[in-house]
Amino acid sequence: MGKDIKGLLAALTTPYTPSGEIDYKQLREIVEFLIRQGMNGFYVCGSTGEAFLLTDEERKKIVEVVVNQVAGRVPVVAHIGNIGTRKTIELGLHAKAVGVDAISSVSPFYYKFSYGEIKSYYDRVADACELPMIVYNFPSLVGTQFSIEQLEGLLSHSLIKGLKHTSQDLYQLERIKNRRSDLVVYNGFDEMLLSGLIAGADGGIGSTYNCMPQLYINLLDHFKAGDIEEAKLLQSKANHVIEYIVKYGVMQSVKVLLGCYGFEDNGCREPFKMLKEEEKKVLQQVFKQYLS
Repeated sequence: MGKDIKGLLAALTTPYTPSGEIDYKQLREIVEFLIRQGMNGFYVCGSTGEAFLLTDEERKKIVEVVVNQVAGRVPVVAHIGNIGTRKTIELGLHAKAVGVDAISSVSPFYYKFSYGEIKSYYDRVADACELPMIVYNFPSLVGTQFSIEQLEGLLSHSLIKGLKHTSQDLYQLERIKNRRSDLVVYNGFDEMLLSGLIAGADGGIGSTYNCMPQLYINLLDHFKAGDIEEAKLLQSKANHVIEYIVKYGVMQSVKVLLGCYGFEDNGCREPFKMLKEEEKKVLQQVFKQYLS
C-alpha cells in the first residue's frame, strides 16, 4: 500500500447525540483520544461504525470528518461496502476524493451471490476507485464461506493489497499469508488478536480497540519483542472484558466503556436496544477492574 498500513487500526465507533444524529464533535474527540493512545490508524464506517444503519450521506460525512481530524498523522481506511457495486463505487470515489489511504469492503450479501459475482464486484470496485483495497472477509455475518483458493482469487487484483480476516479459521489466515507474503493481513476477532499475530497477521482491526487501546498496543509491543507470556496475559485481560461485551452487545458495550473515559454514551441506532442501567453498571465495574 502507498502508506504503510500495519499495526492496530481502530474500527471506529459512531457516536450520536441524544436525538440520534451523528455527533461529529465527539467523533473528532474520539479520534484524538485514540491517536494520543498510540493507535496506528482507523477503519471507518465498518461494522462497528454501524455502516448499514447510516445513510450514504452520513457515511461520506464521517469519512470527511475523520480524514480532516487525522490530518495525515495516521492512515485512514474507509469501509465502502454495500450490497450493490454501483453504490460501493460511489462511496469509494468520494473516499478517494477526500484523501483516504485505502478502501475496504465486505462481500456483497443477502442475495447469496455466486463466487464469480463477488469476484467481479471486488475487481470492478478496485478498477473504478484506483486505491489500495482491503478485502473484508467476515463469513459469520456475510454468510459466504470462501476456500483458501477462492480467497486467493479475490486477492489477485493488483490493487487489492490487504485482507481483514474476521474469522476463527486461523489455518486459513496462515495459509494465505504464507502464500502471499506481500499481502497485509489483519486479524479481525479481537479476542484472538495474539493467536492471529502468531499465525502471521501483520496487525489487527478491532471494535474493542476503541475502549481498550493501550492494552492492545502493549500486547502488540510485547509480541514484537518476543515476550509471548506477557502478551498472553494481556490477551486474557482483554478477553475478561470481551466476555461481558459479547454478553451485552458489542456496539452498545463499546460505547458504555468509552463513557468511562468521559465520552457521552447515547447508544446505537435502532433496532439496537439501549442497555439497561444494571448492565451499564456491570460494564463500568469491569472497566474499573481491568482497564483503569
